[in-house]
Amino acid sequence: MQVTYDATGRKWEKQSGNNTTEYISDIEYRNGAIEAIYAPDGRLVFDGLNGGSAEFSAEYFHQDHLGNNRLVFCDFNNNGIIETSDDPGTPTNELEVTQEIHYYPFGMEQNGNWYATVAPDNVKLYNGKELNREGNINLYDYGARWYDPALGRWTTIDPLAENYYPYSPYNYVLNNPIRNIDPDGRSVDNTIYIDNNGKELARTEDNLPDAIVVVQDENISNFNQDYMSASLSPDHISDEDVATLRSHGDSYMVDGMNDVWDASMAVTLSPGSGGYVDASGNPVTDLHPEAGSYFNVSEDGKTLTVDSDIYTSESTDAVGLGGDRPSIHNHPVHGGLYKKTPGGVSGPLNEPESPSSQDGRNSYGRQKRNPSRYRDVVVGPDNIYLYKGYTKAGKVPRSFFKKN
Repeated sequence: MQVTYDATGRKWEKQSGNNTTEYISDIEYRNGAIEAIYAPDGRLVFDGLNGGSAEFSAEYFHQDHLGNNRLVFCDFNNNGIIETSDDPGTPTNELEVTQEIHYYPFGMEQNGNWYATVAPDNVKLYNGKELNREGNINLYDYGARWYDPALGRWTTIDPLAENYYPYSPYNYVLNNPIRNIDPDGRSVDNTIYIDNNGKELARTEDNLPDAIVVVQDENISNFNQDYMSASLSPDHISDEDVATLRSHGDSYMVDGMNDVWDASMAVTLSPGSGGYVDASGNPVTDLHPEAGSYFNVSEDGKTLTVDSDIYTSESTDAVGLGGDRPSIHNHPVHGGLYKKTPGGVSGPLNEPESPSSQDGRNSYGRQKRNPSRYRDVVVGPDNIYLYKGYTKAGKVPRSFFKKN
């Protein structure tokens, strides 16, 4: 089998034996003739020409919450009723369920006495991706990247492997195919929900701005009920469901947090600023200042967005943010650095990316003046930290969000 892609990863052609399949937008050609036209919820299957006009049969996909095609059906006699049978072995010309598919958790097909598949075979199966059976390889094509459902692994390294270093670089959906999907081989989720102690409650993939949501203790029961209800719905969790789930807590928008990080990375300090050197005593050349800003609270009191005014320190020292508004700053310097002393080189210094003890003291003082105050945030190279006083309310990997 030979597959041809363009530079963007779009598939144009697949050759297997004497058969050639061409992919032109959503139209598939087999050996030069139209075979099917695909849409998100089904496909038109070419039946041939009748008096010079092309005729098609409309097949529809019934999918589960992960976008896996479970049933394919077609109203052949146009009576508005899909004819089925209690006996899946019924001849295909006597029923209108043209395909039935069941999966193991990571996408491998289960064998069973299902409804027989009617030609031409629909190969858009797990996650709606094309299963390539040529040569019995049984690999799903996710776009110039192939997935083996028998192993639950990619056949090539994850292009964002450095963002998921705790996992295998061949890992698929963080080893949780029941909750996560990986439609393009990139990041997994848009919204992460945590409780007051930083324990993760759930994640959703949606079309809303990326966010971390802290669900208040008194709302956790209602949150869990709404999440379960949304999970069991035919469409799984819609954007409207996500809006309801977010209403149970305080939302911290990740886009604005990344703006603070980007403002810090846009400034490079002179070599050796702050007295930082490497293990050999040479001035460190890639140093950035801290940057910070304040949060704005939405009218409904549920969402925090970063103020457009972002302040950047002039050195490696902390940026000063006073007042009682919830604040955000980044920690660009973390661990592995040294300082030159009269006696030589000391270090490596322990400067974690998480909130420092001074951050906790500052937050604690502000919280005493305003007990209902929101959490502050520290953005590190790898994680986002939410904290209130000396209590750290959660560590969320930046790589879990699509825009990172």
